[in-house]
Amino acid sequence: MDNTELQSEEAEVLCSIYEDDERFKKISDQRFSYMFGEQGSPKSFIVHIIWTENYPEALPEFDLDAFYNNHLNSNQKKIIIDKLIQESEEWIGSALTYTIIEWIKENIDELVVIDECKQLESKQPSGEAKTSSTSSSTGKEKKETLTKQQKRRLADRGFLNDERPRGWNWVDIVKVWSFN
Repeated sequence: MDNTELQSEEAEVLCSIYEDDERFKKISDQRFSYMFGEQGSPKSFIVHIIWTENYPEALPEFDLDAFYNNHLNSNQKKIIIDKLIQESEEWIGSALTYTIIEWIKENIDELVVIDECKQLESKQPSGEAKTSSTSSSTGKEKKETLTKQQKRRLADRGFLNDERPRGWNWVDIVKVWSFN
């Protein structure tokens, strides 16, 4: 069998395996994508697997340049691609797309390492004091505490309990016209 026959056979097998999986997409005859992790999670990402003309005798290309992956920095993307290449080198000469997808599912926590401190800093507005959850000696995590000023700012923005009446920030037209 030549490479194109092997590719079409593998594509058919992949489509039958992942037909009910919404995360798997066949973009073209030689390009597939799969979303790993929970949608919206900082540990989720989409991998595009592109088969070259010589696949499966040669490695496929891995692409993480999807818009969904903007939360990953270039260093994280490089680490993920390097690990994918390293793992796929063991399977050269065979249909490895399914194997790679399942390997990523099993090792997603090792592939995407998120720095918790950077993530907390990016979520907080620049003017607010930084708070973090710390572990005590017993291993229980403390809840994140807000200062009075942070609570006031959240309440002023309407983020604290969202129970303000409809139109609370509308301009009273009669008052505005009365000044003219």
